Amino acid sequence: MYTQADAKAGILAEWRTWRTDRPSRTSTEMFIFYLKLERAGSRWLHFRCSGDKWQHVHSWLAEPSAATDKLLQPYA
Repeated sequence: MYTQADAKAGILAEWRTWRTDRPSRTSTEMFIFYLKLERAGSRWLHFRCSGDKWQHVHSWLAEPSAATDKLLQPYA
């Protein structure tokens, strides 16, 4: 079981890799990505949360930093 912070970092890393050939960042693309993770049994979806995991993942993917590697850089 991962913490939400660890799961978020892992999911965003996979998102950046997955969308390299997909320029759009729509909610539909995000949901397709989430379903891909779910069907593959991704370890990153093993985190505790209240409510729907898709809603958590969607909010992470919708953040402006999800499109860049800034999230993974240390604080300045």
